[in-house]
Amino acid sequence: MKIKVTGNWIFGILALLAVSAFILYKSTIKKIEIGEGLAGIGYSESEGFYEQPLLQGRHSVSVNDTIIIYDIKPFRVKNFIESRFKDTLGLVEFNITLSFRLDSLSKVHYNFGELYVQRFVEPTIYYAIRKCTEKFFLSDTIENHLAKSIEDSEIGNFFLIEELSLKIPVDRTSANYTKALDRVITVLNRNEETSQRMILMAMPQSANQAQEFYELDYDETTSEAFNKLNKIILEYVMDGKGEFILRYLKMSQWVDGYFAEVYFDYLENLADKKSEQFCDEFGSLDESERKRIAEFGKACN
Repeated sequence: MKIKVTGNWIFGILALLAVSAFILYKSTIKKIEIGEGLAGIGYSESEGFYEQPLLQGRHSVSVNDTIIIYDIKPFRVKNFIESRFKDTLGLVEFNITLSFRLDSLSKVHYNFGELYVQRFVEPTIYYAIRKCTEKFFLSDTIENHLAKSIEDSEIGNFFLIEELSLKIPVDRTSANYTKALDRVITVLNRNEETSQRMILMAMPQSANQAQEFYELDYDETTSEAFNKLNKIILEYVMDGKGEFILRYLKMSQWVDGYFAEVYFDYLENLADKKSEQFCDEFGSLDESERKRIAEFGKACN
């Protein structure tokens, strides 16, 4: 007996096979929706991590693959670290905004997991800062050196630095003040160049520090350098530099003797020539800090 095979019958078989294949394919595929500002890291047991992350949109992936969703919007890391300088310990504050290098996203996850900030970003920044500060004195101006140390670190292998700010707060402890004062006097005695930070750190901020500061004028080995230091301080003050003005105003609490006469002459000149800056800083003083210079502050009301 012969079986007649028609075209319709063959078409039906092919259609059935196609439907079966499609159903089989559908059973091995899942849809993944990636939202805005997100990316998916794909992992296949047979092939490992996907070469490229899944970006915003709808994607078809194997049901057996794992997709880890990452927020890839720029993120900020803000913290501080106590670091060793040539002469002492000091704080370095950092505020850094990073974004992912998308071609390295899977490497970030593989090496550090979702705690990449704690396991990689912060420790790498700490190391870069410590590696840099050990070459400088606390009174040196090193923000640019610190920034370069961070930019040249392994951070760049995985992230782009969008913004970076660094600050080294002036330490107010007596021990560090003595070191800062000794440092600037040594530099001035050698006729070497000073930095704004170095001069700022030499300005007293307590009665004990003021005594240490003014006693330099009574020592033949430091008197010339002290007068140079005083001159530089006054130049910065009269240039209208806010932080110098503020510290200069606070020095009114401890200035005495013949120093006081010169001090108040310059203060009067400052209030007259730089009235706006003077009033800005005067307004930040508390009552005890204003007591001896209240007369000059009347023009600020």
